[in-house]
Amino acid sequence: MVRDTAATRLTLGALLVGAFALASIDAQAGDGSSPLHPVRSAAATVLSPLQSAATTVTNPVVRIAGAFGGANADARRIEELSAQNVALQAQLRDALARGTYTDRSEALADIAAATGTNLTTGHVIALNAIDGYSWTVVIDRGRAHGVVVDSAVLNASGLAGRVLSVTEKTATVLLLADPILTVGVRVTDTGQVGSLDGTGGDLLRLKLFNPNARLAVGQDVRTFGSPGGAPYPAGIPIGEIVDIQGAGGPAPVAFVRPYGELSALDVVGVVTGPQETAPQEKR
Repeated sequence: MVRDTAATRLTLGALLVGAFALASIDAQAGDGSSPLHPVRSAAATVLSPLQSAATTVTNPVVRIAGAFGGANADARRIEELSAQNVALQAQLRDALARGTYTDRSEALADIAAATGTNLTTGHVIALNAIDGYSWTVVIDRGRAHGVVVDSAVLNASGLAGRVLSVTEKTATVLLLADPILTVGVRVTDTGQVGSLDGTGGDLLRLKLFNPNARLAVGQDVRTFGSPGGAPYPAGIPIGEIVDIQGAGGPAPVAFVRPYGELSALDVVGVVTGPQETAPQEKR
């Protein structure tokens, strides 16, 4: 290490003065006739390898810097494309949700037309298991929408349950699967009637009033109908028989799988009364 002394500073100053003088002489003499040409050539010979080495060292650094710049641009582009992808996925989900809502609303309207009932359509907004009831949900329809206690609740495939309690804008629905719920039903192809009970699981238990009535897997089961249509209008689809216990013996028991998945309810319709029939024209 060179010490910063007065002698050192004097020597450095002399060298700088000499360098400026030589540069002035060289500039005035021109490239070909400069007396310093041999010195300059020798310096070039000495410094050229050093310059090449410096270039070899610095070029990768420049390329790396450029690569970092390109990587940053690529990263920004990836972020932009990712944001666009998220937005498109959200739009797709909204479109599918609207399509699903429309399809299920149309299916509910078909059931309402077939059973002569009016419906108000809403959504399940919460699960609400309460004391004594294991299968209940809350929907976003209440007294303000014409919903009353014991109104039948449907999904797009058929009966889902009945209204247990009502507030101004919500209602609690007891689903078919709850062991407390019983529905009067009819087997469509034979006309036999019986009772359908929840089991707390995926299947419902069917017992016919006639112990000798024929039961078969695949038979369609629908609501028998309550007096005045409350809580259950007649003819609402419920499910099909998928298993029979004690077949061939007295009082066989059948198990019915609901057409709609009760554990995945979304769009529902609540019966608000019978459809008004147009008055007949007088002849």
